[in-house]
Amino acid sequence: MKTAVHRMFLLLALVSVLALAGVHFAAAQARKDRRKPKDSAPPPATGATTFQVYKDRGGKFRFRLKQGDKLLAISGVGFKEKTDIQKVIETIRREASRARVQDMSSK
Repeated sequence: MKTAVHRMFLLLALVSVLALAGVHFAAAQARKDRRKPKDSAPPPATGATTFQVYKDRGGKFRFRLKQGDKLLAISGVGFKEKTDIQKVIETIRREASRARVQDMSSK
């Protein structure tokens, strides 16, 4: 009998803690939602992989390859003409699926 009462008390305490945590989380989420601007654009798709072409401080064209917020690669060389960087991007897109992986970590 004593064990059953003890278990019931622990279960009741656990339910109470979870309920309080749920109320606290819901209130925090409501405060967070009020701070968001109503007309903001939806966030970009996290899985979208994109080549971004940009000009560096020296006026040369470069690219960065991003997936969502993660930076995957950048161009190590700047190009004077935008068409040159676009050719590099097209070569990467075409050849990447056929590229071999060379493990240099054990050297």
